[in-house]
Parts: sequence; structure tokens; C-alpha cells
Amino acid sequence: KELRAEAMRWFDAALKIEPQSVVVWSELAEVAQQAGEHERAMAALEKLPALAGPTEDTWRSRAAVLQAAGKPAEAEALLRRAIEQGHDYGELRLALGHMLQATQRDAEARPVYEAVEACPKAKDDLKRPPGCPTSAYYEAQDALGALAARQGRLADARAIYAKLVGMYPEDFMAWEILAALDENEGKWAEAEAKYRQSLEVD
Repeated sequence: KELRAEAMRWFDAALKIEPQSVVVWSELAEVAQQAGEHERAMAALEKLPALAGPTEDTWRSRAAVLQAAGKPAEAEALLRRAIEQGHDYGELRLALGHMLQATQRDAEARPVYEAVEACPKAKDDLKRPPGCPTSAYYEAQDALGALAARQGRLADARAIYAKLVGMYPEDFMAWEILAALDENEGKWAEAEAKYRQSLEVD
């Protein structure tokens, strides 16, 4: 706690020298959030759009601060507004999906995850699009697979995890889930092969 307080004093001193520093405002927001000073964190984050333009990270951080401050409805509304305004390359939808699932709203989370694009096109606020497929897309597919398994839609879960190991063969957890699905169906040889593949890549 004392170190965080000292860090914030240094940030305050730095801002007196360079009040337009995106880096300092960002770091101050992060440390204030860690210290539980939600209002101060939000105030710092609200400086960033004017200095560097609106970004996914800023929107997501603001939503996280609101959620930590016990304002989940405001956090959800902020994410939805950012998505509607076109600031999302997938990370905001992913955060919204996780938020909905955390409050047992799986039915609402599913279409949010499904809307995460594998290869989003570049927008005005970014000179080039992120890698393809994006990490947000991969995580959204993983969430959809887990959701399908929990809901008993095992064929859907299998299709999703088969796609994931096609994209990223080093994902040992996806191999393990595919093995468990085979085991559940009594496909012992196939299950063993996938468990061994999971161990090999882990």
C-alpha cells in the first residue's frame, strides 16, 4: 500500500512536468486501480481519449474500474456504447461476454462471443488491423466451446475445439477437452490419442 502511494506521488510529480503524457496517465490509472482508488483511476482514464484518441484498452480499463467499484450496470453500458461506436476489435466484446457470464447470463453472452471477428478490418483509429485470427477471437471461441459443453451441446463443443486445435495445435487444454468428449462417447482409442497429444504439447 505504501509503495503504491509513493508511486502515485511520483506520477503526480511527473504530470506537473508533462501533463499531456499518455504513459503517465495510463500508469497512474493502473496503480490507482490496484490501490482501490476507483475514482482516481477513472479520472486518469478519462484523460486518455483526449490525448491519444479512444482505444480498446482505455474502454476496457474504464469498464473494469466501474465493475471493481461495484457498478456492473454502468460497466456493461459503457462496453455496449463503445462497441456501438465502432471502437472494438474484439477485446470489448470478449470483456462484455465475460461480464455477462459472471452474472449467469449465458444466453446473452453467446451471441456476444459469436460476434467477435477472426480478422477485423482496420478502422480509422488504427493504421493496421490486429493479427489474424486475433487472440480475442480465439478466446471467444474457447468461451463458446466451454458454454456448449456445459449446456450439453457436445457436437457443437467438439466442432469448436477441433477448430481451435486446427488454429493453434499447441493448445493442450483444447486437446484434453476433445479427449474427454471422446471418452464420454466410449471412443477409447481416440481419447487416448488425444490425451497423449495434450501431454506432448504441454
